[in-house]
Amino acid sequence: MITGYGAVTPLGDSAAESWQAIMDYRRGYRYVDLSANGIHTHFIGQVANEPSLKGVPAAIRRRLPRHARLALAAAREAVAMAFAGEAPTAFYDPLMCGAIIGSGWAGLDESYLAVPEFEKTGVSSPFSCFFSMPNVSTAACSQLWNLRGYQNTRSRPAPPALSLSARPMMRFALAAPACCSPAPGNR
Repeated sequence: MITGYGAVTPLGDSAAESWQAIMDYRRGYRYVDLSANGIHTHFIGQVANEPSLKGVPAAIRRRLPRHARLALAAAREAVAMAFAGEAPTAFYDPLMCGAIIGSGWAGLDESYLAVPEFEKTGVSSPFSCFFSMPNVSTAACSQLWNLRGYQNTRSRPAPPALSLSARPMMRFALAAPACCSPAPGNR
């Protein structure tokens, strides 16, 4: 049973915006020439806008890589719908609430972005380790909602999906940032 869903996609900043774009036959991809980087795919779906994380404590949002910000924004929409604006722990014991997030290739973009700094100086940011971890999205959701139960991050080279579980038999919150690569100018 899905009781809440959220999305941050190239088509919109929410599930409703994304669905309306589909109904309006809008494309979520465009021509992008990245052949100079050895990438021969030319039609790419990129999330253009930075998701709003207003209300997320600075301690959580301050050091989140883009893929985690996209996942957290989609998860917030899903959890708000599933729990009528309350936290899951308002209904369930925190030890019975967990997070499972599919991250696709999350963290790889950040790893590649850290290479030039390392090559130039011989060191890179101490945060690049955390930015490259696929499970940072799961950790952010767990910290935001005080979820102390089962935590897992699925990494596959496929579109990411998110599922938070309050009880083993109950599933809610389907959310997917469709592309984790940063749009030009968003760094």
